[in-house]
Amino acid sequence: MDKRLKIWQSYIPGSANGVAVVNSKFTDKNGNERSVPDIGFALRLWKETLKESGKMDELKSRTHYIKKSARRRVARDNAIYYLQEARRREEM
Repeated sequence: MDKRLKIWQSYIPGSANGVAVVNSKFTDKNGNERSVPDIGFALRLWKETLKESGKMDELKSRTHYIKKSARRRVARDNAIYYLQEARRREEM
């Protein structure tokens, strides 16, 4: 089965991070065509979609509590950094 077709069949409509297990067809030693669920492919695709959506980073950041003032400080520092970088690029 083509990988693109397998990916297309794995998506669940209406579920952003859901992945369906697709059956893979192959021929065994006796020449019989068999269909077996490819769980490994579904897991790899699911992990990839979670990584792209940023859910894993969010879960890792929630392993410990961060005070609101600390979050504000980090956001402010990031904003200042990106502003300085933008100004440096404009000067060049």
